[in-house]
Amino acid sequence: MNLYALDPFMGCRSCFACKAERSLGRCVYKDGLAGTLEHTRAAEQYPALGYDRMTTEHSDTIERFVGPVSLLAIGNTQQVSEKAYGRFDWTMFDSEAKIVRHDTV
Repeated sequence: MNLYALDPFMGCRSCFACKAERSLGRCVYKDGLAGTLEHTRAAEQYPALGYDRMTTEHSDTIERFVGPVSLLAIGNTQQVSEKAYGRFDWTMFDSEAKIVRHDTV
């Protein structure tokens, strides 16, 4: 897979949509990586990483693929309501801005 050939994409945006019931375990953000994530989910196996280092693009891909499903793999199926995350005290940005960002995704 040539990540450089994809349209621009980013890592996890912390929108928590992957924790909501309607999209549990799936990243909902639509960018250049969306189709690749669907193909990756359908794969039977994944290649090992080589050279002990990852590019930023590769790291972003793994973050968006593994993040939503990692909690499900260990049996944590607790879902977060779509607006509940706004009540937490986030230090990286204000919670109202996060709600607005989530609603645009």
